[in-house]
Amino acid sequence: MRVGIQLIFQNLHESLSDAEMVRGEVALGELADRSGFDFLGLPEHHFDAYSMSPDNIQTLTWLAARTTSIPLLISAAIMPWHDPLRVAEKTILLDILSEGRVLFGVGRGLARMEYEAFRQDMAEARDRYNESTAMVLQALETGVIRGEGPYYVQPEIELRPRPIASFQDRVYAVAVSQDSVESAADIGAVMMTFTQKGPEHHLPLIQHYRERFEKAQGKKPQPPVLIDFTYCNEDADVAEEVVRKHLLANYVATHHHYDMGGEHFRRTKGYENYQAQAEEVRALGLEKAAEEYINAQIWGTPGQMVDKFRKRAEALGPFASSLAISYGGMPFETATESMRLIAEEVLPAVQRI
Repeated sequence: MRVGIQLIFQNLHESLSDAEMVRGEVALGELADRSGFDFLGLPEHHFDAYSMSPDNIQTLTWLAARTTSIPLLISAAIMPWHDPLRVAEKTILLDILSEGRVLFGVGRGLARMEYEAFRQDMAEARDRYNESTAMVLQALETGVIRGEGPYYVQPEIELRPRPIASFQDRVYAVAVSQDSVESAADIGAVMMTFTQKGPEHHLPLIQHYRERFEKAQGKKPQPPVLIDFTYCNEDADVAEEVVRKHLLANYVATHHHYDMGGEHFRRTKGYENYQAQAEEVRALGLEKAAEEYINAQIWGTPGQMVDKFRKRAEALGPFASSLAISYGGMPFETATESMRLIAEEVLPAVQRI
């Protein structure tokens, strides 16, 4: 089983400037490389303390120079917000600079406030995502990009520098809804999703992805990547106390960032299924919904974490894990100690599962 680290770039700290937060996050990325984790991922988010990661490709370029061997996961480029030509160019350049360590991930975005700031219509998101993603994937394989529109009319042009290697088996896609799962399978991407509930909640979509992928690609997919928020401590009571404090803060920030209390998903083409999730949270109440979310994550003592990994593998089959190690205002010293303990006592056991 592969286990990676996901940096969030969240600044819910009481007394850290944004610049200090950024320096703390990239230090965790460097530690992930030295500690033997299987990959390092960065999302793309804008305009909010929830996640200050406006250019993950740029940040991963910095980390490429500060690390030696860890694969670098773009998790993900939100395609409707970008010119596909520039995404292709920057990804190829990063792959060269990192000597072939790039894992290229795509997503379409969910936060209304980000779409409004980029002056984009969320109702066009799925069509823009499909069109631009196809263009970039072709460019990464051939070194040539073209687009017939309607959103991205791109004259055929050869990209320089040229790609150094195929991106087959190095493409990832955020997939939380059924249409996103189907899109990931159809383009041959590894499914990435967020742990929100127990394995029984995620299994139907993961199974649908596996079946759709095998039918579309003629082979079995790589294990899906589940993103968890984690913390590890030798003392079970300390682990629970730290997780509940900081993960609750993260959950509230997430709820606010995506405006999960709104009604806009119902009226937005391609996002209708998220309205059911928003209504479920309202029906449960924020506190109960947060409790379910916290209990679904993988955290605890080293032994508890290994046991949770094993039980999830038994329920879901093969999967990879991307662990968010710093969130909810957690002090960087605390996150660093947790990562080191996971690397020493959890990672070796889980990689053997």
